[in-house]
Amino acid sequence: MELFQGVPVSSGIAIGPAYIYEPETVELPNGKCEDSILEQERLASATEQAKEELAKLQKKAEEKAGANESEIFGAHALMLADPSLQRATHKLIEDAKLKAETAFFQAGESFAKKLEQIPDELIQQRAIDIRDVVQRVVHILLGVSASPFADLKAPVVIYANDLTPSDTIQLDKNLALGIYTQQGSQTSHAAILARSLGIPAVVGGNLNLGDLQNGVSTILDGNSGIILLHPDEETQQKYIEKEKLQAVQMSEVLANAADPAQSADGVRVEVAANIGGVGDAQSALSFGAEGVGLLRTEFLFLERSTMPTEEEQYKAYRDILEAFAPRPVILRTLDVGGDKHLPYFSLPDETNPFLGLRAARLCFEHSELWIPQLRAALRAGYGHKLRLMFPMIANLGEVRRAKSVLEACKEELRKEELLFEEDIEIGIMIEVPSAALNASALALEVDFFSIGTNDLAQYTFAADRMNPTVAEIANPLDPALLRLIKYTIDGAHAHKKWVGMCGELAGDPVAIPILLGMGLDEFSMNPRQIPAAKTLMRQLSVQKCKEIAEIALEQESAEKVIALSQDFVQNQGEDVEENIDLLLSKVILPEAVDFELNGLTNKEEVIEHLAKRLEEAGALESAEGFAAAVYEREKQGPTYMNFQVAFPHGKSASVRQAAVAFGRSEGGIQYDSEFGGGLAKLIFLIAIPEEMQADAYIDVLKRLARLLMQENFRKEAFEALDYESLIAAVKRGEVLVQD
Repeated sequence: MELFQGVPVSSGIAIGPAYIYEPETVELPNGKCEDSILEQERLASATEQAKEELAKLQKKAEEKAGANESEIFGAHALMLADPSLQRATHKLIEDAKLKAETAFFQAGESFAKKLEQIPDELIQQRAIDIRDVVQRVVHILLGVSASPFADLKAPVVIYANDLTPSDTIQLDKNLALGIYTQQGSQTSHAAILARSLGIPAVVGGNLNLGDLQNGVSTILDGNSGIILLHPDEETQQKYIEKEKLQAVQMSEVLANAADPAQSADGVRVEVAANIGGVGDAQSALSFGAEGVGLLRTEFLFLERSTMPTEEEQYKAYRDILEAFAPRPVILRTLDVGGDKHLPYFSLPDETNPFLGLRAARLCFEHSELWIPQLRAALRAGYGHKLRLMFPMIANLGEVRRAKSVLEACKEELRKEELLFEEDIEIGIMIEVPSAALNASALALEVDFFSIGTNDLAQYTFAADRMNPTVAEIANPLDPALLRLIKYTIDGAHAHKKWVGMCGELAGDPVAIPILLGMGLDEFSMNPRQIPAAKTLMRQLSVQKCKEIAEIALEQESAEKVIALSQDFVQNQGEDVEENIDLLLSKVILPEAVDFELNGLTNKEEVIEHLAKRLEEAGALESAEGFAAAVYEREKQGPTYMNFQVAFPHGKSASVRQAAVAFGRSEGGIQYDSEFGGGLAKLIFLIAIPEEMQADAYIDVLKRLARLLMQENFRKEAFEALDYESLIAAVKRGEVLVQD
């Protein structure tokens, strides 16, 4: 059995034979073209056909994956029509006398390579989209079939260097059990589609496709990123049982999806969906959405060549409201600018567009974008539970100005004697720190807040969340951001106004207990996250969540908050103060640290010496009783690693509290067992109470093993001069091994 570690991008387990996908290579004509005009006509015809195919693919994607995901192919249509790409192709046809397919391939490849050179992972990932578009046009020009998986007849796990979005959306979920690609990331469009289609997927890692053969038995774990080749029968059975258990759990979760989200102690919260079009409505309802917490109206504006009319918008909003009736729908007014551009509307060139004319600010300056939308929304809301929300509001003046524009629209509709909803709730997005800090004053002007954690984190930490180099800085679970969220909720509640959240954090199971404890009233998320989120909420006590939230606000880092919440959920809120986490930095006791194991010659002497240190520190009832448990454990498996490190451990009634002793020997201690061994210079002795659950015990060992795999940590531990420097090294390492 061979084990490989990749990056999990879509959860689930796939068990089946390997299918190695190699895209068909096509021969491009090398000769010169005889008639440039004819080649340009061929290109125009192929481009038009590609446009039609993309429109069909977008519709198919909307049906299979949702409206948001289908926009990937709308973006492909824009790439296809990109004037720069078309000009570059025409120039190659004219000047180099290349055939249309060769010219389009060379122009597209040049664009793709430029994107790959930009030091931004998200932009680099768009190179595969360019190549997808180019491949489509080239195949049309050459008359080659574009059905890459037509020969699939039986279920397989697909292994490929990369998959284009067009490849991925055409997969039959019954035949494509799982996907592994050497290229790609969480943000690649193929990964996004795999998640929406519910296909387990892993990317990257150390698997060499050249060593893999078709038909080989494989297991792909989209939860952990592990890939197993030639798994033995016992391992295969274990994963089959795991897969069945997950299926049963998901079945139960989905069966209860429509039930309300009421905590174990009777507190009711609203769980809504973030949607991006009419196509998402039925999907959201099937997953148990109690309304729409965020209707992104950009879907009407972005994927077209002209501005939508008031009537077009009215019909689209009306369809969504009718689909969700009598549930509430929060319509966010147009949020463009920054990274979202309208193909038919020229935005001003700005040094920093994310801090410039975007969202409500843009609409203030260009009422032609806004007035038809507000009128359409008011009309569509008649007889329905529509709520309006303004994005990117920074101060009171902007709220009042937005409300004034809305009142003017109402007055126009009255004069025109058109039916519209007079009594409509008005809210604002809290995504700018100034708005969070002024929440109490802003609450007097509106009916509700909706916290957009994606932008709020970006602006709070001055870190672009789309830039992988700095994205980790903008962690929404950082205590600094949590305090802003709490300040916002308290400011609204002081005036009896409710607060929702429509950022990614709302659906994060690590964040949910903390947000419940802070008093968040509404959680709005990707529809697929709703069933699991509701299930978790029903298991939690809000009173205990308040305790965990208070502790979270006092933590020093996002890593501490994550560990705190994970352990809280694992223990379902019990003993909050005592089980904050099992981070090694908290259980290595200063009295049980010995940097000079002088005079000790073998592992038994070291174990007994460190056990005695733990006893003196008060962690053990009996050093002798605990040592006996350690020796028993030594008979069951290896505790020596190949880095001159050993981690003996035991679970015993002699242990009062989870604790770790640390010893270091400059010359090394001979550490042998029936499973092998070697010279150990670093020894971690782990003491586990008998009552600790097996999962928690395994978690401690897993954390330590992953920590010891880090070369930098081992180096720092070898060089540590005192307890403080050792713990500092442990803390740095733990940041990197959080699950």
